[in-house]
Amino acid sequence: MKKLFLNLLFFSCIISPLYAQSQKLTFAPPRGFFDAALDVIITAPVDNAMIKYTLNGEDPLTSKTAVSKPSPATVRVDPNDLSSHDNAPGVCVRAIAVVNNQPASNMVTHTYLFPTLITQLSPDNSRPGPKWPSPSSSVNGQQMNYGMDPEVYNNARYRDKMLKAMTDIPSMSMVMDLDDLFDQASGIFVNAVERGEEWERPCSLELINPDGSDGFHINCGVRIRGGYSRVGGNRKHAFRYFFKAEYGEAKLIHPLFEDEGVDEFDKIDLAASQNYSWAYGAGSKDGGAERNTFLRDMFSRDLQRDMDQPYTRSRFYHLYINGTYWGLFYTQERSEAAFAASYLGGNDEDYDAIKVDAGYGRPYIIEAANGTLDAWNALWEIARNGFDDEAKFYQIQGLNPDGSVNPAYPKYVNLDNLIDYMINSYFVGDFDAPISEFLGNTSPNNFWATYNHALPNGFIFYRHDAEHTLLM
Repeated sequence: MKKLFLNLLFFSCIISPLYAQSQKLTFAPPRGFFDAALDVIITAPVDNAMIKYTLNGEDPLTSKTAVSKPSPATVRVDPNDLSSHDNAPGVCVRAIAVVNNQPASNMVTHTYLFPTLITQLSPDNSRPGPKWPSPSSSVNGQQMNYGMDPEVYNNARYRDKMLKAMTDIPSMSMVMDLDDLFDQASGIFVNAVERGEEWERPCSLELINPDGSDGFHINCGVRIRGGYSRVGGNRKHAFRYFFKAEYGEAKLIHPLFEDEGVDEFDKIDLAASQNYSWAYGAGSKDGGAERNTFLRDMFSRDLQRDMDQPYTRSRFYHLYINGTYWGLFYTQERSEAAFAASYLGGNDEDYDAIKVDAGYGRPYIIEAANGTLDAWNALWEIARNGFDDEAKFYQIQGLNPDGSVNPAYPKYVNLDNLIDYMINSYFVGDFDAPISEFLGNTSPNNFWATYNHALPNGFIFYRHDAEHTLLM
C-alpha cells in the first residue's frame, strides 16, 4: 500500500503540472476593440496560483517588469498610461499562471486595441518606446519608419474614414521580445536577409475580429519572408509564421479563408506590398507609391481561381506589433507539399514543390522546397532537346503518339494548367515571372510548381508575387 501511495504521489507530481499547462487562463473581457480604459480579470485554471503578467510584450517568466498577483488578478488596461507599455494604440497583456514558482498554465496573450486613439498614439516617425530603433538612424542598414502620416489622416478625403477603415477588416497582433526583432546581432527585422530555422524567433499571434466573432491565439515561430524585399531600404518586411509543437500547438486550426479553403496550417505568410509602396517606391518600375493598389498580386491569383485552376488564397489584415500599428498586410498560403496534399490529395511526401531561389544576393535558380528536382530535370532535358518530333510532345503528357496513355511515360505536363498559367501571365502583363525583365529575361523568378510523383498528373503551376502587373 505504501509503495502504491508513493507511485500515485510521484505520478500526480508529474502529471498535474503537465495537465495544468494544457489548460488556458481565462480573460474577462477577452481580446478585442475598445474605446476606453478597462479592467481585465485573469483567472488561473488551477487553485492557489499566482498570475504573472507583462504589458510590454516581454515573457512574464523572465521579464524584470513582470507583475505577480493572486488569481483571479485584476489588470488595468489603459492605453494612455505609458508607465508599463509603449506609446501605442494597442495594449498586449501577456500572462501565465504560476504555482510554487512553476508554470501551471500555458502562456496566453490578449491584445486590447483602441482604434479611436490610433492617430494620437501613432505619432509620425516617433519610435513607440526605448527598445525600438531610432527612425533617424539605421541598424545594419535597416531603415525604420513609425506612425501614421499626418498628410493622410488630416486629409479631408480620409480623416472621417480612419476609424471605419481600422475596423472594416480584422487585425492581427504579433507580440514578442523586441530584441528578437531589432537586436543588431540577432534581431530578424534588422538582419532580414538571413534565412533558415536559426533565424526563427518565438512570438504570439492573435486574430482579432472587429465584429467580436472568434479569432485565435497561438504561440508560434516567426521569420522574415520575401525575396528582394529583404533589403534594408525597404522599411516594411513581410513575415512567415511556423506552427510547431515546441511552441505549444503543432498546427493552426482556424478557417482563415472561411469555406474557400482548408482550416489547418503548418505555416502561413503575412505579406506586404513591396513594389509600388510607400516603403519601397523608389525601387519600382514606372513609378512609386502613387501606383500602389495592394491588389495586383491577389488579382492574378484570384484570376487563376476563376480559371478553375489551383491557387493560393489571401485575406487582408491590419497588423500590430506589440500594440504598435504596423500597416496593412495580407495572408497568403504557401504552395509547398503540405498545401498540395491539402487541396490536391495524397500525402506531403508524395510531392515535389519547385520554386526559384530568389532575393537579395540569391542565385535565381530553380530549387526544390520539398522533394527533389528529379522530375523537373527530366522534363527540362526533354524540353532542351526540342519538340520537333511530335511524339515527345505526347510523351511529356504521359501519352503515346496516338493519344493513348502509356504507363511507362511519367506525366510531366498538365497542359490545361500550363496554358491557363501562361494566359494569366500574359493577360496581367507580368514582366517579373516566370522569367524576369529585371534579370535580362534570362533567369526565372516568382513562380511555384508542385508535382505528385506518386500519382503523376503533371506539374501544377501557381501564380506568385505578381506585383509587376496591370501597369500601363
